[in-house]
Amino acid sequence: SASSAASGICRNTPLACTIMGVELFGGEHTAYIAVACFTAYLCSGHSGIYLSQRLGVAKTDGGRIPPDIALRQARELAAGGPLLRITARPPASAPRDPALFSSNLEAPDMTAVHAMTTHEVGMIRIYMKPGEKAREAKLKTFFNAKPLYRQLVLLAKAAGIMNAVAHHTHYGYSNHGRIQDEGAEISNPDLTMCVELIGPREQLEGFCQEHGGLLQNKVIIYKHLEHWRLAPHGVEAHEITPTVATKPVA
Repeated sequence: SASSAASGICRNTPLACTIMGVELFGGEHTAYIAVACFTAYLCSGHSGIYLSQRLGVAKTDGGRIPPDIALRQARELAAGGPLLRITARPPASAPRDPALFSSNLEAPDMTAVHAMTTHEVGMIRIYMKPGEKAREAKLKTFFNAKPLYRQLVLLAKAAGIMNAVAHHTHYGYSNHGRIQDEGAEISNPDLTMCVELIGPREQLEGFCQEHGGLLQNKVIIYKHLEHWRLAPHGVEAHEITPTVATKPVA
């Protein structure tokens, strides 16, 4: 029903419902409407009629609710469901559940199944704000400039870099700045995010030097990695020793 839908929305979107109430009942009741909406938000817990709705910020900080989970999963946590057994840390004296800890299981037979090769690669993480724009000489105006993190991913793709992804965060700070938190309804444009690039070190250095105009005053962290490649085990061509035909000695 419409009333139950409105009640479910009010429980989890207090700011939007406060504005809706002011539009419906007038500005003279703003304080009462805001108190009612935010009280409903704080007291209702992680409940609602739309179970696929995702939590931007947990209402209760019990240390067990990961960010960006659906209301359905939060309900399982409250009921002690399977998600709770995964996210909660058992006491040291508690016996381990074989279904969750593979150390109690027998090791699988890994002989001659796959061959693994490794080679060295590097990773850089570039920290920025999600609201920053990419403005170079050819992108002077504000309106035609892409978000900086999107522009960096597109440039990395054009440069042939192996991996390029943008990570949004929920809480933290960068470059000695203020601690920022994700907003309950409106995303925080000052919350730190990072773009992660993976490839050979020389290629990453060249990328940073080429696009230094975009990366000035950014915190850039480099880390050495190993790239693992798995392939079905088999005999390689170079492993076969060629046989030389010889004539019998008379």
